[in-house]
Amino acid sequence: MTNGTGNAQPTGLLTAIAASGATPVVAEGSSESTGGSQTGANSIGYTDLIDLEHSVDPSYRRRGKYMLHDSTLASIRKILDKYGRPLWQAGMSVGAPDTINGRPYVINQAMPEIGASNVTVVYGDLKKFVVRKVRDLSVIRLNELYAASGQVGFISFGRVDSDLLDAGTHPVNSLIMSS
Repeated sequence: MTNGTGNAQPTGLLTAIAASGATPVVAEGSSESTGGSQTGANSIGYTDLIDLEHSVDPSYRRRGKYMLHDSTLASIRKILDKYGRPLWQAGMSVGAPDTINGRPYVINQAMPEIGASNVTVVYGDLKKFVVRKVRDLSVIRLNELYAASGQVGFISFGRVDSDLLDAGTHPVNSLIMSS
């Protein structure tokens, strides 16, 4: 559901964002905060995340969430704004989510990790990405097919597809690392 091409597999979120015509935000890197030599090919900066948030239509931004790989989250947790405050904040009360820039996030291990030309972070109203199951998964037990070897086989069938609901307003956008 994240990387599917839509050809003999569900349309993945990253494919759907690219097909929507949304212009991805290109990472500049964290050197503006650290003063180091990090680039947009190997780091994510504070301004990259701000630019990503503001690339999404304001009507979708209020329900926006980040989606990223856990290793990307680890890198973002180390980012400080220009006043030395971390972008990542732990939820301060019971049931409050941890946030990045005050926005909740979702960890998705199928998202690409930080690396040149990778789409590493998605932001927006993720409820606009719809997954449709045509019917329940069915499983058939094949007792006789493998009976001679004392084994039992199983085969399953399921129909699933997904796509981004986008009426030209781009409810979700992505951050791509520079090359």
